[in-house]
Amino acid sequence: MRARRNWPLGLLARPASATIFVACLITALTLVTGTGTVRAAAPAMPAPESMAAIVVDAATGEILYARDADEELHPASLTKMVTALVAVERAPLDKLVRPTHDYDVTPVLIGIGLGDSLPLRDVLYGLLLNSGNDAALAVAESVGNGSIERFVGWMNQVARGLNLEHTHFKNPHGLDTDGHLSSAYDMSVIGRAVMRQPALASIVGERRHVVDGPPRWVFQATNPLLGRYAGVDGIKTGFDDLAGRCLVATASRDGRRAVAVVMHSGSYANDAASLLDYAFADERWPGGRVEPPSGSGLSSAERVRVAALRADLVAGGDDAPSTLADAATAAYQSGRTRRTAGTP
Repeated sequence: MRARRNWPLGLLARPASATIFVACLITALTLVTGTGTVRAAAPAMPAPESMAAIVVDAATGEILYARDADEELHPASLTKMVTALVAVERAPLDKLVRPTHDYDVTPVLIGIGLGDSLPLRDVLYGLLLNSGNDAALAVAESVGNGSIERFVGWMNQVARGLNLEHTHFKNPHGLDTDGHLSSAYDMSVIGRAVMRQPALASIVGERRHVVDGPPRWVFQATNPLLGRYAGVDGIKTGFDDLAGRCLVATASRDGRRAVAVVMHSGSYANDAASLLDYAFADERWPGGRVEPPSGSGLSSAERVRVAALRADLVAGGDDAPSTLADAATAAYQSGRTRRTAGTP
């Protein structure tokens, strides 16, 4: 595991930050007066109650602030973002999810089980809004053609394709398991991928979804910032004993989108909000236009590659490469602007 380090004020994201960083530190330096020494208050650190935190530019991946962002931690239900990404790449949204048995994966359940039949699109609402553990297993079993193990293998293929150095999955729901780990930085990459996928970007921005049935299903978002923080339209919460409270949140404002991640937080809503505040207050962040969650952000060559990968998937069946992993590598690798500028 790489040693912990703090990356304040986007210092490692671009050299121009150094000047601003020094200016901020000046406010905390000792002021000498004729009567003695007076110390000014230091600037507030964002996400103070989180074990690891990061906020990035969603369009480019540029790090605006990070603290212990490579620390390998239990991600809890943040895992379900990758479950959803694999599902939409491997199956059509109208595919019927028909569980072959009931699922005992408490405490969070949507109640799907033997005898139920729901389109994948609706089950994804239960997965991403309610964070149903049974929804995760139902999706994995259905999309994995009866094999949850195969589906988890695809999840790890996605992680490798996105060059996530600190992520490994053991299950599709995220319940605490030895070796099931990720990092704040890796989760920011995954969050960006979710917001580039049109169906998932739409789902995570909704507060409530109703399937009239019968039976009637009602899915309610657990994201504490939806409807309460200006511009927030996603993404995913997580909680378990070892993971603590986790949140990946995204918001857009003035043509800029930020993705914030907090892990093992004592106050995940406030911590995530403080990261978003930090990002949007950063006048050095040019941001640019918010990219829509569609293929239009790819170059012509990349669009051709994605089309080819989709064809490979159909032709290759279970042995085919993950379209998400390979396409994401092409789409994101050049935009990954993380600069560690020396490893301790």
